[in-house]
Amino acid sequence: MSEATGRTFSVEEALEILREAFSPLDCVAQSKGLGREIAFEVSDGPRTLWKKQMALHLASKDYNLRRLIMDARNSIKGAGLKLDPWEMPQEG
Repeated sequence: MSEATGRTFSVEEALEILREAFSPLDCVAQSKGLGREIAFEVSDGPRTLWKKQMALHLASKDYNLRRLIMDARNSIKGAGLKLDPWEMPQEG
């Protein structure tokens, strides 16, 4: 995994990163609270595996978003499910 860079993401970038981080499972990510929060839910069809929301001012930071994703991925893998390899998108 690449080093945290201190980058800041737009809400659209953060949501797209979340949506791609849990393949092959489904991830629905959206902004809530008039754009003040992001929420995401990972499922394997009818069963919700992970659900979380975070204030946008936190989730838009590279380190916080990476940690949120890795915590979710580790929990999902710990439950015996397989995820495709993933890395935080590189800057540029």
